[in-house]
Amino acid sequence: MRKLIHADLYRLFHRPYLFVLTGILCALAVLFNLMFSTDASIQKTLQFSLNYLKFLPLFEVMIVDIVMAEENKFSTLKNTISSGFGRKCVYTGKLITSLILTVFCDGIAFVFYLCSAFLRLHGNDLTSAFMGDYLLHIAVALLLIVGAMFVAMIFAVAFQKNAVYIFAFIGFILILPLVFEGFGIRIDIFRLLYKITIFGQAEGLYDIKNAQLYEPILVAILHIVISGIIGIHIFKKQEIS
Repeated sequence: MRKLIHADLYRLFHRPYLFVLTGILCALAVLFNLMFSTDASIQKTLQFSLNYLKFLPLFEVMIVDIVMAEENKFSTLKNTISSGFGRKCVYTGKLITSLILTVFCDGIAFVFYLCSAFLRLHGNDLTSAFMGDYLLHIAVALLLIVGAMFVAMIFAVAFQKNAVYIFAFIGFILILPLVFEGFGIRIDIFRLLYKITIFGQAEGLYDIKNAQLYEPILVAILHIVISGIIGIHIFKKQEIS
């Protein structure tokens, strides 16, 4: 598996796609801080940033696309499997590669975000307790993003056409939760369904208390476990062309 991961990382880090995506995320992070006046506090921008973390899981469609979906598109996955790697090994390796790329892209973007905030805004009201709470929320957001990555991998192996894969993922991660939220105004069961979605939990990170962070953690773990089992099962049964 290590050879498979190393080969994927070598291939992907020698393509401009990954760096372009990282650059876009970094630019968006810096532009977000430019929305605030120079006399605004760092605490304000950090608080507002939690409200936009709900969109980060959508970027997993691009990470998984270059790791797995392109293999289906260009029919190179068959060569990997025929080289002696078991399907479970291949699938797990693709997940680990996707996780490494996710941490790489989001980590660099987060560093750019913090640097632009500290260089441009003042931090007179910033305390260690606040930063501790903020970083805890960021860690939970990362776990939700990983959950979205596992979901994206299911659609990447289930649908070999990129357009279908992308629309299916966005429909599940974004559109379906919004439908649940709309019906949840009047029907309790839909409100509950909304709360167990990745988007529903990511949207609530803005004002959730530390004592309630177990909710998004459980939702993320639930998506990771269930999606991992379903994804491996589909991949084992799938005919690779």
